[in-house]
Amino acid sequence: MQIGYICGTIQPQAYSQFLLEQFPEDHTVTVHQFEDRGWTPKKENLRRGAVCSWWSYPFTIATSAWKSEYDLVHIQFEPNNFGSIFGVVLVPFLIGILRLLDVSVVTTLHGPLFGKEEREASVAMLAPRPLFKPMIMPLLLFLYHGIVRLSDRTIVHGEVFRDRLEETFSVPTNSVEVVYHGVPS
Repeated sequence: MQIGYICGTIQPQAYSQFLLEQFPEDHTVTVHQFEDRGWTPKKENLRRGAVCSWWSYPFTIATSAWKSEYDLVHIQFEPNNFGSIFGVVLVPFLIGILRLLDVSVVTTLHGPLFGKEEREASVAMLAPRPLFKPMIMPLLLFLYHGIVRLSDRTIVHGEVFRDRLEETFSVPTNSVEVVYHGVPS
């Protein structure tokens, strides 16, 4: 199986590092990062993919998916991983391209924007100017809806997130999985 894995960056002892090491040897995983901090694959089936920029990543990843014939792309979605609001806006576009290429998409939503603190932090990070702040939250909710609807499966890190996704976006319960966040020591 050919898998594309998209994340912000991979740091030692982090969730992504642990997750990547769990793939069986017969699964080839190509890792695309937005920031390269010197990650070195520890297993033969793991490969370094392109380091992406926020404005070109849908095309970089779609080209890799097409050339390498990915069966699956796993997107680690956290708004600040994508560099700017413009990078975040392109995620549903990427998923749409992957679906046209007949590639299955699994998206992990890290900390969906349901609590007041999460919303305020995301808006502050994504809206560099006060003028844009009132537009950011409706846009993020619209994007989350598109991401959840276009993905074959969605992973969240708690049952409360799954319940809120189902309530907010009317997502079928069988398309959302709970995988508790944590890395064993």
